[in-house]
Amino acid sequence: EAACVRRERASGALRLGPYFLSKLAAELPVTLLLPALLVCVTHPMANLACPLRALALLLALEAWAASALGLFAGALSPSLDVGLELTKALSTLSTVFGGMYFDRSTLPWPLRWVPRASVV
Repeated sequence: EAACVRRERASGALRLGPYFLSKLAAELPVTLLLPALLVCVTHPMANLACPLRALALLLALEAWAASALGLFAGALSPSLDVGLELTKALSTLSTVFGGMYFDRSTLPWPLRWVPRASVV
């Protein structure tokens, strides 16, 4: 797929923004299948107080963001191994700087922007 995208971009037939959005839209049914199954099973079993629709929407958005992060890391990296390591590093940074482990005010000033960029 990468060779095809490079060839079409070089000829001017394809722009990256519409390709990225169409790729996310094409993978949306597969991306949402497992979170939907998880919500349908977990919500009644756990007797959660939140509405089913709100939980389903939250998990759908998280799955879509994770898919976009994977596509982003894949586009940045020259090989699969580098892309996997980059995704692990971004996920770890997002988890650590997501705000659960420490407060933003305790961070050194050059790193105070990182929690706002976190996907967690």
